[in-house]
Amino acid sequence: MTAPDRPPHYLAADRLRERLIDALEPIAVQTPEGTAPKFGEALYVTHFLVNQAFDCPARASIEEPFSWRPALAARTITFAALPTTLPAGQPLDPPEVLVREALREAMADPDPFGFNDEFQNAPKAVRAHYALVATAFMARLFNAIPDPVPVDLQLGPSRHKEWTFPDRYLRVRTRPDFTTNARFGKDTDQRCVWIMAGARGPHTRRAAAFEAVATTAASGSQPDRVAVVSTSAGLIDSYTIDDDFLQEGIDAAVVAATAAIAGWNDAIDTLERRPGLFTCQGCVEQPLCAPYAEWEATPLLTRGGLPRL
Repeated sequence: MTAPDRPPHYLAADRLRERLIDALEPIAVQTPEGTAPKFGEALYVTHFLVNQAFDCPARASIEEPFSWRPALAARTITFAALPTTLPAGQPLDPPEVLVREALREAMADPDPFGFNDEFQNAPKAVRAHYALVATAFMARLFNAIPDPVPVDLQLGPSRHKEWTFPDRYLRVRTRPDFTTNARFGKDTDQRCVWIMAGARGPHTRRAAAFEAVATTAASGSQPDRVAVVSTSAGLIDSYTIDDDFLQEGIDAAVVAATAAIAGWNDAIDTLERRPGLFTCQGCVEQPLCAPYAEWEATPLLTRGGLPRL
């Protein structure tokens, strides 16, 4: 099939990849050359990094050691409890039943350096907290899915998890919670990519735009729509994916990658610091951060800098 004969959703993905290369090239050339980085050697632009970069660019530049957070544990347990694909017409078991079974298996199966190992060695109170947040997460997920499932549903990322900048250790990683119409054909791509978020706010559209970019680049095909479920409000925002919307996602990826590469180059002091109630929790820079000290010393009712939603 010649290039002019390729379906529009493939051509759109080709154009997006070219735009990503142009936008990220100044950052990519500062990463090592090659295609097979070892663990920890690549710069990953992710949904989490994008959120951090818009909350506090300086915090986003810090490579913090990995730890199991309750939110990450909840996603891990949920996707372990459910099959990768839910066929149309399949009923959904109660979340507490699925979580209980998944955690029973986690306790029984060895998984060095993975979640099972974390769960088996955690105190009883921590294990109970993981179960609680996982059940709540799965309940919110199910609230966004009609029961029984109306169409074939794919949970979590597909085998196309990331896009790689050519010959550089730079990756753009996708993280959908589920995808409807997950199989796209030669003529059309009717996928709707869904992601879960917390409170609804300016980050909602940005999260959707970045996910549209990451999914399109990774899969080589532009989906039809992306939707964000604001779990705290029970609202769903759905966006049609077009060139303008993708540009918003590219811009967000550039902001995040710029913050990350500054950390690589020990240039954190060139980045803005934006202290906030949740933004600064656990940050290793907190004891040395003058904006944080000023913010903390400000009376509570006048300090501002609360979570940027």
